Amino acid sequence: MMTRLRLLLTSAILLTFAVAHAQDITPTPVPSPVLAYLQGGSDGTHCGVVAVSSMDGAAQQQFTVPINNGCMSPLWSPDGAYLAVYHPGLILIEVETGEIIVLNDLTTGTIVDTPAWSTDGDYLAWHEQRGGDGANPTWNVLNVADGTVEASVDLSEIEVAPDTLELLQVTNGGLYLMTSSEEPLEVPLPEGLNCTSTLALFGNQFVCSDGDDLVLVDVQTGMLLNLTNTPTVEESNPHWSPDGQQIAYQTYEPTTRKTWLNSIQPDGTNGIQLTLPEGDAYDVRPLWSPDGLYIAFQRHSGPKGLTSEIYVMQADGSNVVKIGDGQAAAWQPAALTE
Repeated sequence: MMTRLRLLLTSAILLTFAVAHAQDITPTPVPSPVLAYLQGGSDGTHCGVVAVSSMDGAAQQQFTVPINNGCMSPLWSPDGAYLAVYHPGLILIEVETGEIIVLNDLTTGTIVDTPAWSTDGDYLAWHEQRGGDGANPTWNVLNVADGTVEASVDLSEIEVAPDTLELLQVTNGGLYLMTSSEEPLEVPLPEGLNCTSTLALFGNQFVCSDGDDLVLVDVQTGMLLNLTNTPTVEESNPHWSPDGQQIAYQTYEPTTRKTWLNSIQPDGTNGIQLTLPEGDAYDVRPLWSPDGLYIAFQRHSGPKGLTSEIYVMQADGSNVVKIGDGQAAAWQPAALTE
């Protein structure tokens, strides 16, 4: 009897230890990725609200911003704490507090374009033109910590203590901000290759659309690779997966006016069709999540494609979920989603 009791007690202790040990090693849930996108305002503006949403669309914050004209994608700071929204003015949103800061006066004829964050998120630079004719362009750099803005008409360098920041303008229409300790990457495009419409960078390689097909350019070797060679359709809007193993893009078929999403590996193999919307709908702007598990995209439908919705799907095109009505989605950087 005593022996049997000892065995039962020993079994109970071992079971208790096993349960406690299992509880100790239970992994901490990782927050799901977060999206920001633009919605129409209640006053009829095309994009007067910035929505910040969980990936399933269940939890949302909405920020009403003073935009009364066209608008561009929200631009997350590298740490995911701020959103810059621009055109025709530039607005900065501190997501946690909801504070909205107008960085320029939004006067008629003032155009703000191509803002860029420094890699550490301490500075935000943008290009500003007054009068709408391109005259008297001004380059501005915001010091996020103290709220000061330094302006210059010189494209080469802007002194912002304690660092020197360089503004680099490239022929593809992009404006890139980097610290002076980094060497600018100059990539002369091969003759006959026009990459002005879309440009996707990953390490020493970039993918661009030459108007019909996607072309991969290796900066170090100068090698060119036609990722697609499809005379009946046109590919554009390439976007690399975070690990560089896949490239998502949109495909347009002029004869049927259908647009859908595909992905392909950077060696041009294993192409996958991700979406094929029904009726008059069409899908554009594929965008990988920071963890590489999902792709957000924009679906248009209705007369003249005026209805715009944000969707998220798994990287293989499965489990498509609508996030909300809107456009121009942007994933929050991994810094706050890990």
